[in-house]
Amino acid sequence: MILCSDFDSTLKQEDPLIFKENLRAVKNWRNAGNLSVIVTRHNHAVLNQILPDWQSLVDYIIMDNGGAIFSNHNELIHTNKLSRSLIRQIQSLVCDRATPISYSPYRCSIELMLTETAIRLRLWFKTEPRFRSCKSRIEAQAWPIKVLSQIGTDFSTLPSGASTERFYGFLDIIPTSSGKDEAIAQLSNIISGSEEQTIIVNSNSYSIADIIYRHL
Repeated sequence: MILCSDFDSTLKQEDPLIFKENLRAVKNWRNAGNLSVIVTRHNHAVLNQILPDWQSLVDYIIMDNGGAIFSNHNELIHTNKLSRSLIRQIQSLVCDRATPISYSPYRCSIELMLTETAIRLRLWFKTEPRFRSCKSRIEAQAWPIKVLSQIGTDFSTLPSGASTERFYGFLDIIPTSSGKDEAIAQLSNIISGSEEQTIIVNSNSYSIADIIYRHL
């Protein structure tokens, strides 16, 4: 069987004891001859910081919301890339200048992270409608992309000079051919021809360990 697990708030939990138990359960799952896959919005650099030994825990990893699939030997299995010209157009729209943190036309501070398969914008802003207007403006360009959004509040993460902002949010810009569900289906076909049962654990599930032990 193939276990495909979301990472944030699913495999990785704020409670360190639950997180440790989840990791132990994943190891037992693989020791029983099953396959384990992490599905995450993070890229290589970020995941290596959060979970440095991820290669020893899983067989495959789906990164950038389905933009790239790697084996635990860092072999690239599949990728959906944004073209360089499209990346330049998106940068031009959302940033006044090509710097890691800049001031946008939408009057909110932006942190920009780029890979070949996704663009991530972290925005600190004053009101939620302003954030929504950023998303709508990008989607209105009719580019071959998907724009995924996530909103939160965290006063401690405000960048320098953004003391009046009160919210933060993420916009993940990925190719239309990308997506977590799409990547899971593609990986399942590649490694098993859909003959293996695939168990998908998303962020609505609190303890992966409980799910794993019910299937062992």
